[in-house]
Amino acid sequence: MGRFYQTAVVTLAIVLAGAAVFAQATTGDISGTVRDQSHAVLPGTTVEVKNVETGAVRALVCDNDGRYRALGLPPGAYAVTASLSGFNKAEARDVVVQIGRDTTVDLTMTVGQVTEAVTVSGEVSLLDLSGATVGGVVTTKQIADTHQTSAALIALSRDSRAEVDGITDAAIAAGGRQTRDTDDMGFMYSRPFEDLDGHTFEPMYMDMEAFPAATTDQHEGVAA
Repeated sequence: MGRFYQTAVVTLAIVLAGAAVFAQATTGDISGTVRDQSHAVLPGTTVEVKNVETGAVRALVCDNDGRYRALGLPPGAYAVTASLSGFNKAEARDVVVQIGRDTTVDLTMTVGQVTEAVTVSGEVSLLDLSGATVGGVVTTKQIADTHQTSAALIALSRDSRAEVDGITDAAIAAGGRQTRDTDDMGFMYSRPFEDLDGHTFEPMYMDMEAFPAATTDQHEGVAA
């Protein structure tokens, strides 16, 4: 029983850790502090982070320390704009988000009309979030094509065998495929599938009440 239980726990831990790495390895962040010309922070400033390629905008409000942070951004080129009543808008262009890195963009606002803008561009500070060399600029196509990039198995816990069958059958009907034969160990049931972009999911159902009986039966079989 101990060996089977440990194997199941270790497998699940690896799957969950892999999912976390996968999520981290496909996005980056932008963060920074907004100040005035006297270097005083400006809490309540509205910051917009715009993806230059797609036009998608992330709106944020600076905290009491004048800081903002946009998390989970797809890699690419961005423009960051800060606006606050009584100040000129401040904008940073040509901000490049890289995979697994936090790009620091600090902005300085000047007193004036909000219709005016102070624009800066150039290099920004990068903080490696991964602890390993995984950074880089990739296109949307490269991110979607997981056959060309590393991916992770993503476990999906379901409440019944029927739910496992339902989600896998729906994925297959949508163009995905089951990646291996159904795993039916009595107490654990799973049907892994791959979607059209190559992401692999493993919906599974575990009957904890049947788990002790299954492992006991196996040990009795070995003893015999």
